Amino acid sequence: MKAFKMMKELFGDFDEVGATLVDCKNFKWGIDLFIGEFDVEMVFELLLNKHEYINRFSCDYLTNDDGNLSSLFWEDKVAKHKYLSFDDVISFDAMFCSNNVTFAAALISNKTAESYGWLLRGFQKAFVREPIVVVTDQDPAMKIAIEKEFINSRHRLCIWQIMEKLSTKVLFTPSDVTLSCTCKQFERHGLLCRHNFYVLRIYGVNEFPKRYVSRRWTRDAVTREKQAGFDGRNKFSDGSIRDEIVKDIIGSVEYYIDKLASNIEELAIYRYRL
Repeated sequence: MKAFKMMKELFGDFDEVGATLVDCKNFKWGIDLFIGEFDVEMVFELLLNKHEYINRFSCDYLTNDDGNLSSLFWEDKVAKHKYLSFDDVISFDAMFCSNNVTFAAALISNKTAESYGWLLRGFQKAFVREPIVVVTDQDPAMKIAIEKEFINSRHRLCIWQIMEKLSTKVLFTPSDVTLSCTCKQFERHGLLCRHNFYVLRIYGVNEFPKRYVSRRWTRDAVTREKQAGFDGRNKFSDGSIRDEIVKDIIGSVEYYIDKLASNIEELAIYRYRL
């Protein structure tokens, strides 16, 4: 239950809440019967009363063109006290599923750069100064809002979010250091993509897997037969631009032949095009 988890974040621990999860569920059931369809009005009135009568309590709201509530932001003196101690790094958790110290809470109707910008301005108004570092997921709208509103803060991406996405994008077997990425860059071009490099670094793989090193990147890129051919051609070379062009063409042709050697159909198509 999100309300119970939110109370745990505000009070510091589940034991400090003063109620069980079942108590919260029963209380919510009773509240739902009492509130009915007036939930927004009651929450709005409660926050405004706290803002008027409670010292250092802040709240703000935003309405849409129809006059309906679209965004809501609030925080209290406890949150401000926490911010004085932990203002060096903050994160924005859109799903409220983390175990971090909570500074403030907000409800927004959409995840746009405009909504996030309003939220960041409200945050800065309540806490006066910007954080040093802001950690978020890979939401492009949040990135735009941070660059515009928190001009002195450094924006960083959450490593947990990155690893979660990598786990669905890259398959890695540590026992034999086998990699497979959905972008298929190695299969198409013979080069590992940045996702694979990131996985290798995370798992502490210091030696590059030999199976992913193409021969063209090693000392064996030029065989003895090819070297002999080059040496023979060089005997008649006069160092002209023509010779350099010929060498480039031969090198390109040999590269594609090596690349397509395991695929007879592709190799036949390449021969036909030549």
